[in-house]
Amino acid sequence: MNATHLYPSGPGRGRQGMRGPAKTFLASLASLAVFALLATNVANAGSLAPASQIIAEYDRSFIERSGAQTFGEMLDTGILRYFFTGGRDLLIMVNGRPYATTAHNLDTLPLSAVERIEVLRAESLGTVAGHAAVRGAFNLVLRKDLDGFDVRTVARMPSRAGGDARQGSVVWGGEMGAGGRLTVGVDILDRQEIEGSTREHSRSEWMEGGSFAEARNVSVGGNTAYIFDTSAGELRSVSLGACDPAHGYTGPLSNPPGIDSGDKGCGYPYGNDWWDTASYDQRNAILSLDHPLGEHAELRVDANVTDGRSAFRYAPSIDVFSVAPDDGLLDAINASARNAAPAFEATKQDFLSVGHRFIGHGNRDWRTSTEEYDLSARVEGRLAEGLGYDAGISTWRLDGAVRGDTFVDAEIIRQEIAAGRYDLTDPRSMEPDHLRAIERSSLREEEDFGGRYLGARLALDVVKPADWTRIGAVTC
Repeated sequence: MNATHLYPSGPGRGRQGMRGPAKTFLASLASLAVFALLATNVANAGSLAPASQIIAEYDRSFIERSGAQTFGEMLDTGILRYFFTGGRDLLIMVNGRPYATTAHNLDTLPLSAVERIEVLRAESLGTVAGHAAVRGAFNLVLRKDLDGFDVRTVARMPSRAGGDARQGSVVWGGEMGAGGRLTVGVDILDRQEIEGSTREHSRSEWMEGGSFAEARNVSVGGNTAYIFDTSAGELRSVSLGACDPAHGYTGPLSNPPGIDSGDKGCGYPYGNDWWDTASYDQRNAILSLDHPLGEHAELRVDANVTDGRSAFRYAPSIDVFSVAPDDGLLDAINASARNAAPAFEATKQDFLSVGHRFIGHGNRDWRTSTEEYDLSARVEGRLAEGLGYDAGISTWRLDGAVRGDTFVDAEIIRQEIAAGRYDLTDPRSMEPDHLRAIERSSLREEEDFGGRYLGARLALDVVKPADWTRIGAVTC
């Protein structure tokens, strides 16, 4: 369930931590353990279902050479390709258990804990993941070969500014009890944003005194006034206010959209404000346990806990709107109109609209925070000769929030403009009335999102002499 709230701009609200899923998981795990212990008197360990067919396999050395820091990055950059799916989503499994699909955020899967990546044939997956597996799957096998600590650091520093990434991980593996193996680890990732001004495809470019047609990633607002001269029956435009490059503008440019007479407008290089990619930092902890339950069954426990933060920036809000000018605004328009070629004079009988960037309100910054918990436990064994079972429970929860600053309330800002309190000619004005107009019209958006899942599965397998048949599966 999503909820969106709009508040006056100001400090964000805190969020409560998550306690329910962990308690539910522990209770379910206890129930599963009781079931497993009761079954050990008549069961023999080992799944009866055939192993999934592996199309391709990428080992630990390949993962390290790739330079990727998360599984999501490995897919996004094309290090691992899966064009054979026709561009459709593919199932993601962890230790043979369905986890997500390629449509989800896979940055929560740090590669520091992965021993190998398997590409599985769809026909061999049976009912393990339903319709999500009809095109095959990636199976991430977590590391189980460690005997002691493995400490790694990875740093990536592009030749151009921005995009630096640092990652550190500590993973421990070893024996646990009689015949068991435990792997635990923590992974920290810090990825810097790339500012749009540092890359050719996203930065703003223009020629001083040139035209809008020659500019790239430059908008008409800026501060451009359009005037329909009722006496001459033609559309004119002027650069409104100083349009000073020192204040973030391009300076006057000719022929804004809709104009071909050489009239000027004030452009804004929004490409120098926005970010090309977001910043991202993440803290991740993993646990993987394999342990025999006596001589008759085997317990598998997997846990993945992730805390993530990301941020992205857009240029200040922009709008194009009609305005009924007061004497001060009309004087500012005519100060530019008298220097136009040919010169003209706007009157209150003309129709006026303004393309305006609300730079006094500031950039629009989006910040996202997430907490994700994924835990599962399974017991595999045999109830009798030729009759096996696979019982498991799993719980997952995502709790996140998105906060956006700063937006402009269209209705309120029009009221402030009409009342003469907001200065259209100088959005950076420090006049008290102007600053109060900015405060009253500023908005912050907050959206809470998330999801949860708690399920249990019991599958029975019957083995025939030449093949196997799964005769029953219950999932709830």
